[in-house]
Amino acid sequence: MAQQQPDNYYLNQLYRYQAGRLEDIKRTALAMAIQVAFRGVGSLNFGFDLQRKAFDQITSKLRPVSGVRISQRRLGDTPVEWVQSLHCDPKGVIIYLHGGVFCLGSAKSHRSITSRLARMTGASVAVVDYSLAPENPYPKAIDEILAVHQDLRRMGYLARQIAVAGDSAGGMLSLALCLRIRDEWEMSAALALLSPMTDGTLRGTTLRSKDDEDPMLSYDLLARGLDAYQFNRADWAHHPLEQNLRDLPPMLIQVGDREVLLDDSMRLAERARLFEVPVRVEIYENYWHDFQMNADLLKTAERAVERLGAFLSARMQGRQPTTEELTANAQ
Repeated sequence: MAQQQPDNYYLNQLYRYQAGRLEDIKRTALAMAIQVAFRGVGSLNFGFDLQRKAFDQITSKLRPVSGVRISQRRLGDTPVEWVQSLHCDPKGVIIYLHGGVFCLGSAKSHRSITSRLARMTGASVAVVDYSLAPENPYPKAIDEILAVHQDLRRMGYLARQIAVAGDSAGGMLSLALCLRIRDEWEMSAALALLSPMTDGTLRGTTLRSKDDEDPMLSYDLLARGLDAYQFNRADWAHHPLEQNLRDLPPMLIQVGDREVLLDDSMRLAERARLFEVPVRVEIYENYWHDFQMNADLLKTAERAVERLGAFLSARMQGRQPTTEELTANAQ
C-alpha cells in the first residue's frame, strides 16, 4: 500500500513528545547546566577567544553517532568537515552551517546533529568551518559559504541533490546563501532551519519576553555577536524578513517555545507563506534554543533531528515527506 501523503504538512505544529518522567528530569537538569555553562560564561563579557574555549569544551561532550565516517576536506579554499554514512553510497549532499552568533562553534561542535543527519539521510553532510568574527567580520563567512556551494556544483552535484541546513546564526547564513544563489543557480532541494536568527536588527518580541526562559541564548550575546560580525544592514541577503522570498526551497523550521528566537522563526514562516514558499514550523514545548544539539541525551532532541532527516531525505528524492515519516514519535 502506498504511504499517505500529508495534505496539511506545511503548517505550524506544536510538539509535546511524551518521553516519560525520566526525560523530564533530564531536561530540567540539562537546562540548569546549560544556563550556567552558556548564559553564565556569556554574561561575564570574556573575549570571544575564551568563550570559544569554553564552548568547545562543553560541546565536546556531545557525541556523534556511530556508523559514520568523518573526514576533512577543502572546498572553495575553506575547511569542510565531510560526514558520511558507512552503510550507503551517498548521492546527495547537505550543506550544514553551524551556529554560534558568528563568533563561536565549529564543525566539531555540532557533530551530534550532523552525524545523525548523515546516518538518517544517507547523504553526505558538508559542514562548513567558515571563518569566525571578530577576526573575520562580514562578508568573509558568506563569501566562503558561496564558494563551497559553487565547488559542489562544479563537482557535479545537481541542485536537486543539494540541501541546505543551519542553526541559529547558521540559519541566517543558510537563508543568505539561498537568496544569493537564487538568481544565478538552480535552487537547492530543501532548506532546514533550527532556531534560526532572521532579524539582525533584533526586533523580535521574544528576544525580551523569553530572555529569562532560554537557558542557552540571550539578547545581550546576540547583540555582541552581531557587533563583532560587523553586520551590514545594507546587505539585502541578510534581511530575509524584508525580502521577496519567492522561489526559495521548501522549508522546515524547528524552534523551542521557550527561546529568544521564537519570534524570528514565526515571522520568517509568515513571510515565506506570503510569497508561496512551502514552510512547516515545528514548535517544541518546554525546549530552548538549539536543543537539537542534545540529541544524544534527550529523546525529544533525537526525534527532532530524525524529522529533519526525513524532510531533507524526501526533498532530495524529489518528493514530500510522508505522514508516517513526519508524525512518528510525535504526540
